[in-house]
Amino acid sequence: GETLWHSLGDGAYDLQEADGMNRGTKIELKLKDSCRDFSNPATVEDIIKRYSNFVNFPIFLNDKQVNTVQALWTLPKSEVTPEQYEEFYKYKAKAYDKPMMTLHFAADAPIELKVLLFVGQVNEEGFGLGR
Repeated sequence: GETLWHSLGDGAYDLQEADGMNRGTKIELKLKDSCRDFSNPATVEDIIKRYSNFVNFPIFLNDKQVNTVQALWTLPKSEVTPEQYEEFYKYKAKAYDKPMMTLHFAADAPIELKVLLFVGQVNEEGFGLGR
């Protein structure tokens, strides 16, 4: 059966049987007046894109999927096109150029690593002062 999770935000919660509910998660929030900005769909979309853009399941806001960027580092190197690498680089680096170099690497011993590294065309650091 389905379960209904309910909390008032005070650190405690209740679990109840809830038959006849649809599969998935519905989140209903009641906000203080000082937090009304979080009811703005643009604010919620920005937060989702900033912190949950690479979640492997779709996140919808007002019937529109908002996490649309694929986590390329989780895919086999052979399944990713040069265009996907370039688009991802431009998205994450907020860049307009192509990366000078792309490294897509995976290893599984002694720990599992999945790496996607881009080297930009331009050094934005300026005079090496960021060391």
